[in-house]
Amino acid sequence: MRRATLVFLLFIVLVAAILALSQFLQSQPAFDVQIAVSPLAFDWASAGIERYNLTNPVAGTRRIRFVPLAVDDVAVWEASVNWTAASHPAAWIPAWSGSVTYASGLPFAAVEPSLARTVLMWGVFNSRAEALYDNTTPFGWDAVAAAAAAGSWAAAAPESGVTGSVITAFNRPTTTLSGMAVLFSAAADYSSAPRITTDVLVSADFRLWLQPVLESVPNFNTLGASPAMTIAARGAAVGQIALLPESDWLRNLTGTLVTANDPVRFYYPEHPFLFDFPLMVWASPSADGAVTAADVRSAVTALGAVLLSPAEQTNAQAFGLRPVSGTPTGAAFSAGEIYGVQASLPLDMPITPPPLNDLRRLLTWADNVLR
Repeated sequence: MRRATLVFLLFIVLVAAILALSQFLQSQPAFDVQIAVSPLAFDWASAGIERYNLTNPVAGTRRIRFVPLAVDDVAVWEASVNWTAASHPAAWIPAWSGSVTYASGLPFAAVEPSLARTVLMWGVFNSRAEALYDNTTPFGWDAVAAAAAAGSWAAAAPESGVTGSVITAFNRPTTTLSGMAVLFSAAADYSSAPRITTDVLVSADFRLWLQPVLESVPNFNTLGASPAMTIAARGAAVGQIALLPESDWLRNLTGTLVTANDPVRFYYPEHPFLFDFPLMVWASPSADGAVTAADVRSAVTALGAVLLSPAEQTNAQAFGLRPVSGTPTGAAFSAGEIYGVQASLPLDMPITPPPLNDLRRLLTWADNVLR
């Protein structure tokens, strides 16, 4: 037999073996790899994960399937989800790297420091923004705190002609990371520093200043999981001044938020709270005979690379999220520019977390105020 013929036959056998192995792998049930994802990134991440699943990724010698689960950061570091050595997701995408610090008792290791970004952003109906703007200082916490303390627009801005109660809106601080970030933003502004200290959090003056703002949210249940969506649908009756993730605003820039007679205006707090969505993997993820813990860790690393690919970073912008590097150029950001959205932001000095025990004491106080 000629050598060329032998090589050709070996090639055919190899191709047949590869096809047989591929068919065998696809015929086997996939090994599920659970990944907890912050609700702020869940829609984007789960869409990207589903696209990756369609490529039939393999770990070891077995096909795997990533299964995303929506889990808020606060539920993790307050142990509401009760992850244990025997029951836990293989990976975690929290909204904030500070949550990893707070969950230090869980054996997660970093895979990627950030997969996407968003920040807190004020959204204020133009009539209310003009009522509070004094032509000397930028819109921000001092104006909001003073208005909330006044209670009514007649008292807060008597020359404006705006009537009714001052109504603020944000996610509930005691159960959601995006709501808790509001407390951090207030503390940073009050102390004029991005690092939150114990002295500020326990300060009676700080709490006295912040309390009217918390009390001016009429009903957190009415606001729902997406206050921006609720405000867009129902208007100023449920929220006139709101501090929410930029991504929530951009995904709901419609309805009453863009009416010609009183559109929303966006402002960024002086000290940014940066949601950076790191990718973490459990140090010893669950496995079976054909899939080792090392295989799962490698699979999570591969998923991280996919979510950081140019295509998925572009897709993130459709969900109102900023890419890890560079400035956003998507349609959602372009549409928000006339209302105050800024593509380029200084994010090099974001708010940093206080000790967990200090935060818990502040959350206990806030919970008592909100009851």
